[in-house]
Amino acid sequence: MDPARQYDQPALWVNGLALEGLIKLDNTGKVQPALATKVDNPDPLTYVYTLREGVKFWNDAEVTPDDVVYSLRRYQDQTAQTASKYKSVDTITATGPMEVTVKLKQPDSAWQYTPAYAGQIVEKKFAEAHEKDLGGPGVLTMGTGPWKPKDFNSSAGMTFVKNDGWWGAAETGDDFKESWKTVKLVFAAPVPGAAALRAGDVDGVVGGDGTAFAGSSSELTKAPTETLGYITLLTDKGPLADVHVRRAIAHLVDREAIIKSALRGFGDPAPYMTSQRVWTELPKEDVATAYDQIASYDYDLDAAKRELEQSAYADGATIVAEVISTYPSFVRATEILKEEAAKIGLTIKIKGEPGAEWLTNSSDHKIELTVSTYSSLSPDPNFYPNTLMRADGLPAGGSNYANLDVPGLDGFIRTASSARAQSKEQLDAVVGALKANAAEVGYIPVYTQQAVFAHDPKISFENFSQYAMGSPYPLYLK
Repeated sequence: MDPARQYDQPALWVNGLALEGLIKLDNTGKVQPALATKVDNPDPLTYVYTLREGVKFWNDAEVTPDDVVYSLRRYQDQTAQTASKYKSVDTITATGPMEVTVKLKQPDSAWQYTPAYAGQIVEKKFAEAHEKDLGGPGVLTMGTGPWKPKDFNSSAGMTFVKNDGWWGAAETGDDFKESWKTVKLVFAAPVPGAAALRAGDVDGVVGGDGTAFAGSSSELTKAPTETLGYITLLTDKGPLADVHVRRAIAHLVDREAIIKSALRGFGDPAPYMTSQRVWTELPKEDVATAYDQIASYDYDLDAAKRELEQSAYADGATIVAEVISTYPSFVRATEILKEEAAKIGLTIKIKGEPGAEWLTNSSDHKIELTVSTYSSLSPDPNFYPNTLMRADGLPAGGSNYANLDVPGLDGFIRTASSARAQSKEQLDAVVGALKANAAEVGYIPVYTQQAVFAHDPKISFENFSQYAMGSPYPLYLK
């Protein structure tokens, strides 16, 4: 239960019951107050957090600026799994009796969301006393949230009990009064979890892979997410160095077939690397008009053939696709692409690899073609351009796995980072980056996954969304 040492989606689902940040995201991804009552942003490099008075940890000690500074600096530390989320942070200091100020090295529109999912506050005194084993079985942690962990068996599960002294009880009202007194979590992979649900051993499975529940009698509550499934094409080596070959492949992507076969229907087509859904503060028609500027590649065999005929490989070429063998959805999506490529004379050879080997080759920018996913925990519209397309990600070890190097692209990404979040300026910059990628086809968006809560029909999950899974979700289970 220490996000600095265990930062992944399952850990966030567990910690969301117990640990809180300065802010939180509502079910639409909008920032709301949490342990801070307000956030001031007097200039692009400064965020001032006014802490909520009277908030107590489970041991009855009051939350202080020292606890906040200590916690955030732990997540900033270069040895922490959360360090990448803090790369733009310069200093974190207590600047008043109930005030903490974060200074950035450069403007970063993503930072406003970061404390919600990578900034959970723990008590400094408790954490220092358990420097080497914070969060583990037998030690647990010391937070402020509505449920506190009672026991933790890393191979079986956890028990949480309601924190009757939770500061948010008054604001939450009946939701908190009527929520579960005890919450028992059972750790299980999707398929065993589905079996346990069918057997009546558990009441619900949160965050599960929807394919495990296809055809089951369980009730499914679904929601779109910004977890993107996409194809990476190495743009500077072999046949894929020819833009017409890359555009031909873009026209071979049958999104509907991939979603039906590889995801068993638990996904939505993604024509863009950044979905229009994330623009929650701008008029939808303005967003749609801006996105109309981005080249789109519908599934079209004739268009694919025309592109290939314009390339240096009109007579065919062979491309090696490396894919993580333990992800059946990735393998199946690649198989579907291989079948379509054969129709226009392109040969795709599929090489299945263990995750560690794939990750090394991907990091070294050696993979010609691959299908993978990336989970955006943040509603930042610049997340995917900033993560995958930056110029400083071009060297081996960087995250620009396609080696996508387009004049002006980095400028768009940096403008989108420095612009006010959800502004027209940021929209224009993000669209500029997406246009550059679409023209050169370094990354091909395929689908966004759906979040799934499978449950007994006697239970419902109000306002279920991808953001709800990092929240104290038993509040919303009825």
